[in-house]
Amino acid sequence: MSYLEKLKLGNEKFISKIKTESDFKEQFERLARAQNPHTIVITCSDSRVVPEYIFHCEIGELFVVRTAGGVLDSVALATVEFAVSAFDVKQIVVLGHTNCGAIAQAIKHLDEKENENPLLQKLIPIVTNVYRDITDEKDLLNRSVIENVKEQIRILENSELIANKVKNKEVSIIPAVYNLETGRVEFLKIENGRNI
Repeated sequence: MSYLEKLKLGNEKFISKIKTESDFKEQFERLARAQNPHTIVITCSDSRVVPEYIFHCEIGELFVVRTAGGVLDSVALATVEFAVSAFDVKQIVVLGHTNCGAIAQAIKHLDEKENENPLLQKLIPIVTNVYRDITDEKDLLNRSVIENVKEQIRILENSELIANKVKNKEVSIIPAVYNLETGRVEFLKIENGRNI
């Protein structure tokens, strides 16, 4: 069976579930009219990081923004701003993950003065800041993941729209890291009254 056939078969199973399970059918019909997610999740495109599974959420509960490394560029940030203004979201979870391939690539390219890859242009400075203090490669990767989460939060906080929602206590920003080996999400500690 080809990968396309696998996707087609999976979609047929999904449609069958809509038709046969009354609770799911009602939910699906309601969501076809409108969505009202309670949480925005900003995370990596890594195929092993699936917020709906990780947080055991139903369709329509999460508004998920995925990019390699969970990096917010102008389009991803505009997507978050859209969701904050269009829906009654209560929180934005910035979810990094262990063994992130995008950050591992940035570590491999640390010695390059210039890199034309826009993703690595954003990640290399983050890793460089961590690299000054750490020489162990695994520790460097894991600490860089946390530093990347912090950097994405700084980007969110520089958005006037999001900053106002946070200031008015309409939305909170929550830093977290998903462990690929255990499945556990560690919600990072709050320092000085801020999530970092």
